Amino acid sequence: MSQDNDNRGIPFLGTPQKLNNYEHVYGIKRPGVIGQIYQTKCPECGGTVIISPSDTKPLKTKCIYCKAIIVTRAITREEAAMAVTKPAPMFATSVSSAQQPEGVGTQRQSAKPITKTVKVKMPKGLEGKAKLVWGGFFNRKKYVLHMGENTIGRQDDDRPSDLMFDDEYMSRQSVRIDVQKASKGHFYKLTVLHTANPVMVNGEELREGDSVYINYGDTIAMGYNTFLTFKSD
Repeated sequence: MSQDNDNRGIPFLGTPQKLNNYEHVYGIKRPGVIGQIYQTKCPECGGTVIISPSDTKPLKTKCIYCKAIIVTRAITREEAAMAVTKPAPMFATSVSSAQQPEGVGTQRQSAKPITKTVKVKMPKGLEGKAKLVWGGFFNRKKYVLHMGENTIGRQDDDRPSDLMFDDEYMSRQSVRIDVQKASKGHFYKLTVLHTANPVMVNGEELREGDSVYINYGDTIAMGYNTFLTFKSD
């Protein structure tokens, strides 16, 4: 169940606190920053929960190991830079439904979320083969990237990808990683093809058509809770 080795370097957002009178619903008072990836520990099973806020609306993240729901909120990078540290109270004393904690007394921010277009930056060639790694300590899996195009997306027989996940929140053929020859080693360029939900590289949200060169140690977040690490094979 532990994913600590894969999640090193991801900041810890805070410890979830029980919301009054509701089973399996918890909240973190500290706001995150839009576009950043965070982790926390599930208060019920102790598993690692990845949180990826994409706007200022209350975000419900369900633990993939149990029934716990963790509610968080986020602020923009501008607000974080201005040290907005005293927002309105996040949680009220009552919630309309345990499974729909949208009624949690959160005051939404008026600022619009910022979406940053990532520019392509040419890195130095990476030596050796590369792979994508995901899963926990006891169920870790990998996919070795081959020369040319490598597509990643939701499980689909009509439009299959090279690497597919059973994640309904992920688009079919969502991203492509191009492996290109360099004078020394290879370049690995990730391009977003289709995305109904955010695709993030190192916490930066990418839009359809955006491309970025990735390097060893980079993290890719897709779909509901699919978390990939780019490593040397």
